[in-house]
Amino acid sequence: MKAKVLFVVSSLFSMTLVMCTPKADNRTIEERLKAESRITITSTSGSRYFPQVFSLTFKQYIDHSNPSLGTFEQRLELGFKSFEKPMVFVTEGYYDVGGHYNYAGDENEIAYLLGCNYITMEHRYFGESLPNTISYDDAESWQYLTTEQAAGDAHEVVTTLKKIFKKKWLSTGGSKSGMTTEAFCYYHPGDVDLYVPYVAPYCNSRYDTRMAKFVYEEAGNLQYGETRAEEIRNEVLQFQVKMLEYRDVLAPRYYQEGVDAGATYSGYTTSDILYDCAIFDFGVGFWQYYQSYTKLESCLNKPETTESEISSKRSACYSFFKSICAPDDFGLNTDFTPYYIQAWQELGNYCFDFSYIREVLPESVNLVITPAEESTAAFKLALSESQLAFEQKDLMYTKINNMLKTTNENFIIIYGSSDPWYAVRPDDVTGRNNINIYVNDNYPHTANIANFDADVKAQIMDKLNTYMN
Repeated sequence: MKAKVLFVVSSLFSMTLVMCTPKADNRTIEERLKAESRITITSTSGSRYFPQVFSLTFKQYIDHSNPSLGTFEQRLELGFKSFEKPMVFVTEGYYDVGGHYNYAGDENEIAYLLGCNYITMEHRYFGESLPNTISYDDAESWQYLTTEQAAGDAHEVVTTLKKIFKKKWLSTGGSKSGMTTEAFCYYHPGDVDLYVPYVAPYCNSRYDTRMAKFVYEEAGNLQYGETRAEEIRNEVLQFQVKMLEYRDVLAPRYYQEGVDAGATYSGYTTSDILYDCAIFDFGVGFWQYYQSYTKLESCLNKPETTESEISSKRSACYSFFKSICAPDDFGLNTDFTPYYIQAWQELGNYCFDFSYIREVLPESVNLVITPAEESTAAFKLALSESQLAFEQKDLMYTKINNMLKTTNENFIIIYGSSDPWYAVRPDDVTGRNNINIYVNDNYPHTANIANFDADVKAQIMDKLNTYMN
């Protein structure tokens, strides 16, 4: 009798186990993606490290606070390794998901280093991810270009794809994409397990003055040592003055080459104002990416005693100048106009400061742009009068600053100490256990995990592996 009872209990227990054991999901990644109604696969390919790469569109709400307003198609790119691997989510700040911020060639650096999946999301209003038909000078066309709406996009993508990828999630991005990573955490904390913004700035005003001071007084100090860094900064300044000496010949040429390249300039932009502003931006661009001081010194050291030598030196300087500041970089209604609209409305920007150049200008050389024009010149170059009338919102700087000082979310933050954008970062929050800041003293805006010294790289990798299991 007892045996029979035990048999029945055992049988019931076995049946319960069978009923409670979840059914294995043997569907392929493609089948699982197709099962999600908001996702459309547009093409498939592969890459060096990912056997399957999917170009996708995601049905995204135009206004996350009012879904009834409708949807638009937002571009995504998915690099697939395994369902058992974590997911790296790249919150793009710009367009072209296939060209997202990375340091491993075709793939995101962290996904490459951890050997896991990645998903990249094109920012709304960039590339093909357009919530509506854009009329450049119509404020109504741009009302949904906000950091909150973009963070809502990220939230929807993560919420949907977590049904497929159930391991740990990490959000990352570089430069403006790093800004979107931090904004994502501000609006939707807890959506992912770790945030890793690279070289992410946040300007403290629409006319942030910190960058000019950095470019002329501090850039390169940690990378080259204070003495050598000061020499390079002085050479950059000498080059800027030399280019101003060539104004009469080069300013009209520079303007016309921009027009020939397809640029449409604002009513504020004369050839002389364009030229002056490009000369200031040369200093920013030199330190941000290029640091071609051997080329800089080669140009400055060319002789100029004869007409032929003067012409040759002017040509060499102009060629080097354009390699850093192309004349069509400053046109209206370009692929980067959404960035300038965001900067004008809630992100802020750095302002031009010609005081350092004015201090060393010989009497025979002039600047056309006046001190009164400096702070607003960048926006007047990049935006039309109609766009400059768009409503300005509260800047994100204070919000991000406060978030980093109080959040319990986990962060690994990467900077390069020679980067001009390093000067316009949020306040230092070193000392918070959940926020790990790493500054690469040997790199500018291209700072990444792989180019840290081996011991620091090992520390970062250890934290990445710990957070991501």
